[in-house]
Amino acid sequence: MLMPEPFQHLGRTLGPRRPIRAVLLWVMVLAPASVLIAGTYHAKPKAKFTGGIKGVVVSAKPLQTVIVIEPFELKAYEAAIDKETGAFVLKGIPPGEYDILIKTVGHVYESVTLETDPEADPPKPKALTELVEQVAPNYWRLEDFFNVKRILRLTGNKKDVRFFTCQTRTNPTLNQNGDVIPAHIRRFDLVVMKKTNKVWQAKTARHLLRQEVPHKSKDVALKFHHIPTLGGHLIGDEPINLGKLILKKLKPEKRGRYVGARYVAPPHHAKPRPADAEPCQKSQKEEDPEERDASKEQQKDPAHQ
Repeated sequence: MLMPEPFQHLGRTLGPRRPIRAVLLWVMVLAPASVLIAGTYHAKPKAKFTGGIKGVVVSAKPLQTVIVIEPFELKAYEAAIDKETGAFVLKGIPPGEYDILIKTVGHVYESVTLETDPEADPPKPKALTELVEQVAPNYWRLEDFFNVKRILRLTGNKKDVRFFTCQTRTNPTLNQNGDVIPAHIRRFDLVVMKKTNKVWQAKTARHLLRQEVPHKSKDVALKFHHIPTLGGHLIGDEPINLGKLILKKLKPEKRGRYVGARYVAPPHHAKPRPADAEPCQKSQKEEDPEERDASKEQQKDPAHQ
């Protein structure tokens, strides 16, 4: 099978993809579209732990999954859900502080904890902007499989940063028969990067959720909602009940506490992007593959108005 052209990134060629990646992809794309690859990334609950969490998601959009995250030891669990009622439950997790990520069609609601010291003052907006300008180019280089990358929320200091991110492959992907898969490959991560010898390097990348999203699905374009009340749930030896989570009534975090960035890799035939391109800016002429494929669907969907 012919391998794709080298991936062009910030004016640098990262080289052709390795065959082993194609093999891993074959396994991945056999799962039903727009669903999590079960058991790939999530820790398994244990019977020796009696703590847990449950609730009911009330949403106008279909519920896809609920992920429960321990942000300090970087563990993630998938709750059992009832898509008809919105009920979710997770049992058998150790005592600790947990965050919730709720994925519905076209929306992500989360409060992944990024601060390691809750008593510390948050960075100033200017300091955050400088951090993301330093960190983002190094993060863009980590995985060439994904051609659309978004740092959704980032915070930290001059030595350590943590951020919640979404990566998507909109480029053609082949299955084991050599046929093009009519879907995007998407993954959400919690990433920790550390500055070593003046270079930002990835320390940990915890995969939270991976999906295949059909090209014409209403789930292609996403709206992200940072909801503080979804984070910091203390779980001990007894399960806790969050009750009804009415998504449209949850209050989002005010802007300014975090910063983000976006990168869209140029097509294979396009000229390489300059190496000193601003990571936080997007060219007015640049077309986002996610937005392009979903533009017609958004016009029909009141949730995107």
